[in-house]
Amino acid sequence: MVAKVLGDKINDPATPNAVADHLYGSTGVNPSDQNIGVAKRFKTVLGESSPEWSAVKQGLFSRIVEPGADIAEFSPKKTADRINKFLNVDGKEMADVVFKPHERQLLQSYADLMRKLEVPQAGANWSNTANSSVFRRIADKVSGVVSTLIGGAIGHA
Repeated sequence: MVAKVLGDKINDPATPNAVADHLYGSTGVNPSDQNIGVAKRFKTVLGESSPEWSAVKQGLFSRIVEPGADIAEFSPKKTADRINKFLNVDGKEMADVVFKPHERQLLQSYADLMRKLEVPQAGANWSNTANSSVFRRIADKVSGVVSTLIGGAIGHA
């Protein structure tokens, strides 16, 4: 897989998106055994303190918390669910390979914050005609800023 990513005399190197798919899987939340093996190999080749490995960590974080192109923004609930699934269920092995314990704790804290930003079903203003739509925009902005800060912190840890 590393040879596929790097390319050779016959084959071009993989595109950035293909590299990410080899490393994390299509969603990042449910990596395969092969993805985990590739991540371990890259970690060894790149070095845990290299800027390239930091980019791998930032890319995985982005894949977990940000929707793809032309996909609606994730709600705070969906973001929290995806992080929790990654850290505690389907992605646990990958989380252990890619992120240090304090980085995993930071990710869990971010998921907990997203849970606190959820609008309860009973209190929701689904018509978006009252102040809850203002709160939603503020919550979206806060979660975006916090997400950026966490991604940067993970990359520079």
